[in-house]
Amino acid sequence: MSSESAHISPSESIAISWIRVLAMTLIIACHFAQVYGRNIAFLLNVGVQLFFLTSGFLYGKIEIISAGEFYKKRFTRVYVPYLFYVSVILLIQGLLGTWLFNLRDVAIYALNLQGFLSTSVDGLNHLWFLSVLMICYLITPLLLWLYKAYPRWLLAVVIAACIVEFVFVKKLYATCAWIVLYIAGMAYGRHAQPKVSLSIMIAAAVVLAGMWPFFNLDRLVNADWVHYSVWLHCALAAFIFATMYYVIPKVIPESAKLFVLKQIDAISYEVYLVHHPLIMGPLALLALTSYAWLNIAIILLITNALAYVGLYVCMYVCGGDKKSV
Repeated sequence: MSSESAHISPSESIAISWIRVLAMTLIIACHFAQVYGRNIAFLLNVGVQLFFLTSGFLYGKIEIISAGEFYKKRFTRVYVPYLFYVSVILLIQGLLGTWLFNLRDVAIYALNLQGFLSTSVDGLNHLWFLSVLMICYLITPLLLWLYKAYPRWLLAVVIAACIVEFVFVKKLYATCAWIVLYIAGMAYGRHAQPKVSLSIMIAAAVVLAGMWPFFNLDRLVNADWVHYSVWLHCALAAFIFATMYYVIPKVIPESAKLFVLKQIDAISYEVYLVHHPLIMGPLALLALTSYAWLNIAIILLITNALAYVGLYVCMYVCGGDKKSV
């Protein structure tokens, strides 16, 4: 028996695929921009918030039949490609001498604690995201159970969490914000009606308009402006998601055969895992030739190939096809 049942129409599925592919593209562009010293990178990384919001939205639309099976399926889907890539990268860096083996680093990555504890590994900085995502997955069954018992509870928690975080949380402010964004996505998924999407679009646009007079790319990397940066990213992610979710089903028919889109969407998680070491760190390939465009093309091709390797490793472990993972 399946651990969950989803309520997603074909048109919604197409919209979600476009959103996830956009989020993936923004994250990759962010890391390229970072290497080239462009502060626009810290605006492009809104792809991360877009992914949290999308994940929350999707899990807000499911009914969990078995919490145990849900955890097994989610943790397998996340951990198998993650541990595969991390093991390979640590092995290569160890052989090249760019990382000295130590049990502390191994334990941190094995337990997925890299988002909260530092390591001596260069090139895997982006994996902080998975530590936060695991927290979101851990609380999902509880959130859905409470929502079912108290239908208005989830939205109330989002509002309360925003207030508490903004006023009281000083450490791990951004981490807490992304968890709140995930919960907000769940509330959105539970009430995914056109008028709700329009309301979110308008509210997010108002927030962005209010923040515009203070906008400066340099402030996005200034610790004194962390509240501004966090709320800007949350509002921008909400606006992008709501707009695409509202517009795409109206312009792309359910019968559309979007083979390439679906193929890219299927490996979006693996692409996120594997692209970063090829752009930053001792395994980076941006200096492979004297042509920047060629280096970028090579990195994208290798990323795509390695992403499929990770996907099929996961399929092999799970014992099924793409739908089973």
